[in-house]
Amino acid sequence: MKEGTEKKEMSRRDFLRGIAAAGAALTMPNLLSAVFTERAWAVEVKEGMTWEEGLAALKHDVFNTPNETIAFFTGGERTMWRKPRDLGKTRGTTADVDFYEQFIKKVLAEENVSEVKRAHTHTYATLVHAGYITEESREALARKEILPTLAPPSTQDILLLIWTHKRWFERENTSFEDLVLDPAGVWRMSLTNGPLSSEIFDLQLLWREEIPRALERSNLPLEDRERILACIKTFDRNCVREYNIAEISKLFERNRRYRMASDVLFAIMFRYGMLVDRLQKESPEMSDAERQNKIAEVIQIAEKFNVTLSFQPYGKKTNR
Repeated sequence: MKEGTEKKEMSRRDFLRGIAAAGAALTMPNLLSAVFTERAWAVEVKEGMTWEEGLAALKHDVFNTPNETIAFFTGGERTMWRKPRDLGKTRGTTADVDFYEQFIKKVLAEENVSEVKRAHTHTYATLVHAGYITEESREALARKEILPTLAPPSTQDILLLIWTHKRWFERENTSFEDLVLDPAGVWRMSLTNGPLSSEIFDLQLLWREEIPRALERSNLPLEDRERILACIKTFDRNCVREYNIAEISKLFERNRRYRMASDVLFAIMFRYGMLVDRLQKESPEMSDAERQNKIAEVIQIAEKFNVTLSFQPYGKKTNR
């Protein structure tokens, strides 16, 4: 390959990676733009573990690893916990999510599976690092002076659930569920059909696939594609019209209509995010009754996203 061609190909790949990573962020308020957080493959989970063994291993990660960790469970032809062996630490980019999807796609194509579960941790260390709790509270928790911190699925977790379910499982005869293990117990998320989750998915699809592909097909220089992307982000119709590309103009108008109609969506996301933030900060000092009320409130707001959410404290049997 000639040097000029090689540089052109590298620029093309860099552009596509950049726009895909930016896509989800551009569809959400700046406050909630970090859709994919840093995770590592679960330290203690071993391929072939039973349901109970895998949950116990993930609970160990909650209290003993510095970063969020993740693993998959499949039921059917191979009923067990598993994780792709050739992956190292993930870095919170769209590429990481694409890798999750490659794993799911491979499983669905090659095996007879009845269910797929994705589980990740909200670890004690990440809560300390974020300033929600102090390291000293670990000792207070051991002495039972405070209750364990509640760290429900984040808004970003819900967005990823919606994307994964609708992208891979809506037309498959396979159930999908997301789990989050925090210092207090296990949160379970599943999706039901509804208008708000469909709107979120359509918006994600527009930015993750449709806009990048249209810009690639335009064959415009890289700097022009980047400029158009910025124009779409800022809803600058005149800027987009300068290029006189019908497909991109239509996508611009779709994005604009979504944004004009999404004030309710953003309001729900903000309310949910603020409640989760409060629980992470204040739940250790709350009374048991107040904690139960806040858990119920989190579950109620999640329903507005068409997400069924439940919580089970450690010590109670968690059904598969």
